[in-house]
Amino acid sequence: MGAKDVPPAEHKRIFQKVVDNVDRLKDAVISTAAVISTAAVISTADFYQGLDKILPRPAPGMLPLLKRYRDAEFEKIASFCKMYNHDAWGLRPRTFVILHMIGCTDALDGFVAENLSDFALPYTKENLPHAVRGTKARALFLDYQNYVLTAHAADLEKDGGGHQHVERCADEFFWVVQYLGSGGFGEVDHVTSKLSLNHYARSESLEAVRSRRTGRQFVFLKTNSRLSKRCSTDI
Repeated sequence: MGAKDVPPAEHKRIFQKVVDNVDRLKDAVISTAAVISTAAVISTADFYQGLDKILPRPAPGMLPLLKRYRDAEFEKIASFCKMYNHDAWGLRPRTFVILHMIGCTDALDGFVAENLSDFALPYTKENLPHAVRGTKARALFLDYQNYVLTAHAADLEKDGGGHQHVERCADEFFWVVQYLGSGGFGEVDHVTSKLSLNHYARSESLEAVRSRRTGRQFVFLKTNSRLSKRCSTDI
């Protein structure tokens, strides 16, 4: 019996079966991804060995070498944290660096519990979370935080308007969550800030899309509250 001889009801049944199989496959992929994301990829020894290449541990009784870290180094630190099955730490690499330098890495769980991102930096002695214990540790935190701040990243998210322009590669500051659409103006993505973890709609002009290969990018960041709220509820 040819395809044209198959009754409409049978066509519908076959189509539904295909849809069900696709849905099951999607669920399997999602489940597998969830297992992979929650499994520690590297051991504790490998984790700290990798960190030592970026954040050398000081000799006993000595203070760490202070330097200003680059965005690329924070990206590497975030990756190490995620491979170590500490995704929440990886979302706060600047705070992690400070705590690692003063020997209070576990205190980062307190920042996570209070839903504090790197956008909360810099802290004062009044609002620094109590997870950082001890007069010396708290004083060192307040001092060392000045070495992890990036003014331009924070300026992007300051209040003062519904739009911001970014004349640099926006991927330095945002993770792409999903593609939202395109038109004559360019392309729009739902993105999350690497600093504050807030959600935004990022609009790239056609010129930016075309010139991305050259490393030159001009991005139009729309912080419309209604759209940002919708993005937040979609994930």
